[in-house]
Amino acid sequence: MERTTGCDGGERGLDGLFRPRAVAVVGATGRQGSIGREVLRNLMVGEYQGKVFPVNPSHDVVMALKCYPSVLEIPDPVDLAVIIVRKDLALEAIEACGRKGVRALVIVSAGFGEVGTPEGRERETHLRELLGRYGMRAAGPNCMGVINTEPAVRLNASFARLTPPPGPIAFVTQSGSLGESMLELAAERGAGISMFCSIGNRVDVDACDLVPYWERDERTRVIAMYVESFLDPRRFIPVARRVTRHKPIVAVKAGRTAQGARAAQSHTGALVGRDVSYDALFEECGIVRVTSVAELFDVSAALAQQPPAPGPRVAVVTNAGGPGILATDALVGLGLTPAAFAPPTTKALRAALSPEASVHNPVDVLAAAGAADYDAALRAVLADPGVDALLAVFAPPIMVDADPVARAIAEAWRAAGHGRPLVACVMARSRSAGEGERRLREAGIPTYPFPEDAAKALAALVAHGTGRARPEDPPPEVRPIGDGGAARLAAARARPRPPGAPVLLGLEEGLELVSAWGIPTAPTEFPASLDEALDAAGRLGWPVVAKVDTPAIVHRSDVHGVATGLTDEGMLVRAWRRLGELLAREAGGVGRIALQRQLDGARETILGMSLDPLFGPLLVFGSGGIHVEVVGDVVFRLHPVGPRHADEMIRQVRAWPLLAGSRGEPPVDLALLRDALVRLSALVAAHPEIAELELNPFLIAPPGRASGAVDVRVRLAD
Repeated sequence: MERTTGCDGGERGLDGLFRPRAVAVVGATGRQGSIGREVLRNLMVGEYQGKVFPVNPSHDVVMALKCYPSVLEIPDPVDLAVIIVRKDLALEAIEACGRKGVRALVIVSAGFGEVGTPEGRERETHLRELLGRYGMRAAGPNCMGVINTEPAVRLNASFARLTPPPGPIAFVTQSGSLGESMLELAAERGAGISMFCSIGNRVDVDACDLVPYWERDERTRVIAMYVESFLDPRRFIPVARRVTRHKPIVAVKAGRTAQGARAAQSHTGALVGRDVSYDALFEECGIVRVTSVAELFDVSAALAQQPPAPGPRVAVVTNAGGPGILATDALVGLGLTPAAFAPPTTKALRAALSPEASVHNPVDVLAAAGAADYDAALRAVLADPGVDALLAVFAPPIMVDADPVARAIAEAWRAAGHGRPLVACVMARSRSAGEGERRLREAGIPTYPFPEDAAKALAALVAHGTGRARPEDPPPEVRPIGDGGAARLAAARARPRPPGAPVLLGLEEGLELVSAWGIPTAPTEFPASLDEALDAAGRLGWPVVAKVDTPAIVHRSDVHGVATGLTDEGMLVRAWRRLGELLAREAGGVGRIALQRQLDGARETILGMSLDPLFGPLLVFGSGGIHVEVVGDVVFRLHPVGPRHADEMIRQVRAWPLLAGSRGEPPVDLALLRDALVRLSALVAAHPEIAELELNPFLIAPPGRASGAVDVRVRLAD
């Protein structure tokens, strides 16, 4: 039997995992507290619609079911086997399943690659061989199981303490123990589950298989993920990018602050040492990233119940000024825009509400407002074409019954036609407030206890809506000059160097490389003597910059290896002598001094790339200079980058207002900056041997003035 693997192919065969006609529980037992008992019990109590066969050579009957000594003794076909035996018995049991013709496995048994021993790794290798030989799909090993709440199946092949309520959210987790808590939290928050899969060590089935499988499942409206890592992100990206255009994916990623990034020769490499690869992946794929498990279900519930927002313009309607301000602050902090009402909207609000009410965004209907006030306010705001989404905040005062207000909120949203999302915040724990929350949830309006939680849910609806509408961004064809620097790279790799030393390009080689791809650079010369330097300065034009160029010095500024603002021959002579002494002292005389035309009146930016071993090239743009790591004003994107992505990168840095022009300063040449990023992406595509590349600073001036890279660092892969 042929076993398919990979996204858009690997999901085939998963019906055996989620829709089996018969399940064997290998290691079933009636002993209280055992996993074998809990899995068998969940299948029975959950009213699984297929056949169940306990397997245990030590028992004839388990929980009133005939028990078989081996899966090979079962007279009926078996689609799914749950393996719950000791590690030393697991492979034998799995091989028996293969011989039986079992289609899929849930391997609860541990003791494989996760233990980190040679024996465990060897056991996992043998497991992969068995799965390939018999064409079986498998979740695990070291997992807690799978669940499918579909009425025709009702499968709970896990040792979870409860079966979650049916619903529209499919959930995958790498952590079995955390999966138990997640299912309990989902039940508490009313987040119904369509399917659940704990993937454990991911020897076979992983997110890359499950996402396209759930994409085709009509009951699943949202895919939620707890991930610690991806085995092959480049395999996952294209299918996730496609799925999120019509079905949202929400992810919480553990390990955001992992330390110990590899040593890097450039600022760019050091910056990539953080959790930016996953941020770039989620951004590129349109995946909504959240920071906690609680937020995962809050956001998933909103995405499952509400339509995507067509834009970022949000309105707030509240009966309390403080919560309204908190909600507005939270929304703005998440990158959303307070909607500006059209004149007819404010006129309608003024006519319907108390004279003391605020008719501007956020709308404050005042504490004494009841159902009629909320109904009028919401209808007016939802009719405004400049409103993309709405947050209704209700802090129930003692004199106002929450249930009629909740009815009014639900009816106003229904009357508006469900074209734009609405989420609610009910800020009380009274019985009346509880009834109001229940009423809203029944109407499909997600409800949260605090404005900040509601704001996060609304931001996710905006992110999904705007992400779905983003056009494709194919990079244009860029033709280099000559061989595009291929000969320079080959010569650098062929140079003799000490064992273990990185393969680095010198400044001249780096400048020539990027120039070959049409990226502007500062005019630079490499004089061999002071007399030649004086002549070069005349050709370049004063003022000039002098800098050391040697592989022995990674960051010139750390040793004062750059002299700027040299406006005459006397200054150049003094700088030349000082830098020559620096080379002798710090580099043993190995290196030379470069002379550049000084580009004045320009902003310092950084353009770069770092090769991630899993994700491939990551492009970076941000505020440049010697303090780039300290300031941290950078954004990353997965390669390749087209014009739209380049423009988004430029606009997402905190320094964007400075680049766009502020306080009378003209904007920089944004078209040139965008073009440089696109050309950098083309350079990276042409030379996969480059591990790190950095243009820092890349000086960008207003249009009509000189811009370009003044420093280029390139490291080749070992």
